[in-house]
Amino acid sequence: MLEPRRLAARSVAARMASLLGEELGKQAGYRIRFEKMTSKETRIEVVTDGIFNRMLQQDNALEEAGLILFDEFHERSLQVDFALALTLQCQQILRPDLRIGIMSATLETETIQRALDSCPVLTCDGKQFPVEIVYEAPRREDSIVTSVFRLLKKIKNQEGGILVFLPGAGEILKVYELIKNEGWTKNVFPLYGDLPFRQQQEALSGKGIILATSIAETSLTIEGITAVVDCGYARTSKFNPNTGLSGLETVRVTCDAA
Repeated sequence: MLEPRRLAARSVAARMASLLGEELGKQAGYRIRFEKMTSKETRIEVVTDGIFNRMLQQDNALEEAGLILFDEFHERSLQVDFALALTLQCQQILRPDLRIGIMSATLETETIQRALDSCPVLTCDGKQFPVEIVYEAPRREDSIVTSVFRLLKKIKNQEGGILVFLPGAGEILKVYELIKNEGWTKNVFPLYGDLPFRQQQEALSGKGIILATSIAETSLTIEGITAVVDCGYARTSKFNPNTGLSGLETVRVTCDAA
C-alpha cells in the first residue's frame, strides 16, 4: 500500500494493527526511508512511493504482492505516476493476476477509468458536517507568524482542538514559542515530518493546539478538532532551470488547497 507521506504511512499501519488487535509489525507494518517495522508474519505493508519504486527495481514481477493500493492518488507526483506506470506494465506483461486499487476522497473517477480500461468504481460515502468559513484579512506589516498568532489569540478559549497549518518547521517553532511565552492553558504540539514518531503521535491526539505543515492535510484523522487555521502559504519544491537545481519556496496556496 502506497502512502505519499511518511507520517501517514506510520499512522495507517498503526491503525490497521490496532484494528487487528496486534502489535505494529506483525500482520500490518510499514517501511519508509531509514525505518522499517515488519516481520515474517507481515501481510499488509505500507510504504512511501520512493520505497515502492526501489522494490520494483529489485523485483520487477512483485512476486510477493497480490494487491497494490495507491492511497491519496489525487496528490499526484512524478514518483507516484511512475510507480503506477510500472505496476500496470508489470500486470500486463508479467503478472496478469496482480490486482491494483486506487483510492482517493477527491479523485475524478472518469479520468482514471479511461486510463485503466474502464475499471469498476467503488464508492464509500462518509459523514459530512457544516463548516463555517471566516476570512481574516492580513495586515501588510504582519508576517505569517504574527498573523497566525493574532488570530489564535481570538479563538484560543474555544472548546476542542485547533489545527493550524503553517509553511514549515521554522514558522511552527516561532508560533510555538510565542504561545509558550504567553502561558496559555491549552497544550501546544508541533507536527512536521522530521519530528520523532512519538512526538508526532502525541500531536495527533487532538487535545490542544496543533501547529502542522501540510503533512496533516491528508491521510490523517485527528479527532476533537473544532477549528482550523490556514495561513494560506505552503513550502513547495521549485525547479530552477538556470541552476539545474530544485529549492524550497514559500508560495500562496490555491483556494482548493486551503
